[in-house]
Amino acid sequence: MLDAFREAAGQTQIIITSYSPNLLDDKDLDPESILAIEVRNGITVIAGIDEAGRSAVHDRLYTIGELLRLNQLQPDLAFINAAKAK
Repeated sequence: MLDAFREAAGQTQIIITSYSPNLLDDKDLDPESILAIEVRNGITVIAGIDEAGRSAVHDRLYTIGELLRLNQLQPDLAFINAAKAK
């Protein structure tokens, strides 16, 4: 399925929403292309993956899917705080 998404992305922009860690298990999936979502105090937070997650994927310690299974796929709060400061 991921191959079909990649092929379609060559022709148009696509957005995929999934709770399936299996879809995110591809070791070549770029963590920069993933947004993490979390609800904090009733507020939905959407941002790129936090530094710890990006580092774990970059170092090939975990796939993005494994981080999701371990409940470690977190939005980058530093990005959110920087955006608030602007």
